[in-house]
Amino acid sequence: MRSSRLRISVSGRVQGVGYRYFAVRLARSMNLTGWVRNNPEGSVDMEVQGDSEKLGVFVQNLRSGPSLAAVINLVQSDIPLYTHEVGFEVKY
Repeated sequence: MRSSRLRISVSGRVQGVGYRYFAVRLARSMNLTGWVRNNPEGSVDMEVQGDSEKLGVFVQNLRSGPSLAAVINLVQSDIPLYTHEVGFEVKY
């Protein structure tokens, strides 16, 4: 199992539609760690870490999002692992 960490930015109709909580439930169900937050300009940013294969599935699900979301763009980049993280949370 190879672990990776991604920084992800999602734009479109992703605020006010439960997108952050969709990401939290999905990440927790897959035993991924990290955080998610809304940005003032209307996008959602997150960092997520775990098994590389699980991250691929996670990102695919983010492209759809919850039923009321409309993802226009999703940008991801690899970032260094963070070794002292536990769980996946919403940041405010």
